[in-house]
Amino acid sequence: MPNNANTGEASRKQFEWITNNSGEAYVTIDNQQRLYISRPARDLMNLPTEKFRLIAGYDFANHRIVLAKPEVVRVTEVKPFKFDKRAYSNAKHFVSRASLHDSLPTRFIYAGKDYSEYPEGSYAFVREGHESEDV
Repeated sequence: MPNNANTGEASRKQFEWITNNSGEAYVTIDNQQRLYISRPARDLMNLPTEKFRLIAGYDFANHRIVLAKPEVVRVTEVKPFKFDKRAYSNAKHFVSRASLHDSLPTRFIYAGKDYSEYPEGSYAFVREGHESEDV
């Protein structure tokens, strides 16, 4: 076995079972332009296990998707996204309006809900790999 100066804990372990559940709350938009809400994100937002609806917005300056239940955050003339029991929704119009075509698939990680520019009751997810400065 070669001597590697960068040996870490992983190289000392012989075997470990690794779960498929990271516990990280995220949303994705896939190549088919579908919005997906992860199980931890659904739990965070207290969404049902079956079909549900959410309103969505996009913060262009900070690369964030902002989601909210339409019965909690009321926005006039905004039609909610309908999610199926697998937590997918068609997001073609969203992808077009947010100019995300060239970066699919993409993932957004839960950033918090205490941003003053977003309505109370909404949840912000920042684009993976983007460090926001809250512009």
